[in-house]
Amino acid sequence: MRQYNGTAGRWERSVGGVCGWEEGTIGGVWTVGVSARRRAVGWVCSALCLCVLTAANGQVSRSRYLYTAPDPSARGGIRGTVAGPGEPLSGVFALPPDEPRFVYKADLTDSGRRSFAFTGLPVAKYDLVVVFENAFYEGLRLDRGESGTLTAEDRRRIGEIIEGSEPFFNRKVLHRLQGVTGRMEGRARAICTFVRTKGALGFLDGKMYPDHRRSLKLVLLEDVGPGWQVVKTREIYVTQIPPDSGRDVIRHVYTPVLTGIRVVDKVKDLGELTLASREAGD
Repeated sequence: MRQYNGTAGRWERSVGGVCGWEEGTIGGVWTVGVSARRRAVGWVCSALCLCVLTAANGQVSRSRYLYTAPDPSARGGIRGTVAGPGEPLSGVFALPPDEPRFVYKADLTDSGRRSFAFTGLPVAKYDLVVVFENAFYEGLRLDRGESGTLTAEDRRRIGEIIEGSEPFFNRKVLHRLQGVTGRMEGRARAICTFVRTKGALGFLDGKMYPDHRRSLKLVLLEDVGPGWQVVKTREIYVTQIPPDSGRDVIRHVYTPVLTGIRVVDKVKDLGELTLASREAGD
């Protein structure tokens, strides 16, 4: 159900459940908008979640809620080796663009962390996100087959909305944005980095750790009449980094070689991949 929030100057979607607040994420799960009344609860829960995810050594532990479990009845999969850039992989992720709430995580299958494999993928087309220590490459289909018609004003307002979302993260970078314009009909998707440049409380030992938190997110937006609104977000990859590393935001590259990989009933072998870059943008 949608209701207009006069204070915020926008329409908002209400859903049940504490974990479904607007602009909030627990363990990277799919999140949807709710009334402004619950934003404070969402912010507190998000902070508590970081404490839960932070182990005694101050590192973010892998949440079983973050990634979609392989389907044991599905015979499809994807495998490949990244020949370039010549660096170890931090992670490889697959998203079906029609169901972006599902994010599958690959196994890294060699000692040099250059080869990856997905198993148990249902029949679909998948876009990949490949993360290294100092850069990430993505082939996400943001426009869902539509011609991008966002205006400069749309882009400005969307940037402002994303910047103001999820106050738990005090820095946001919008890497790539696509969508269609139109009052009450506009839709857009963006790939973003959200960063918290403040410390986190260790859940097991109660100590404050100074590491920063970086989260790669897919953000879905709609024009709800009075303006644009973040309606859903999906966390793809999250890590903690030393505050003096200079890696709060890593380099982003869009490359179509990672787009639209069809999986049916067997493992799709991509062979050796060279991630030739095309700079971000439409």
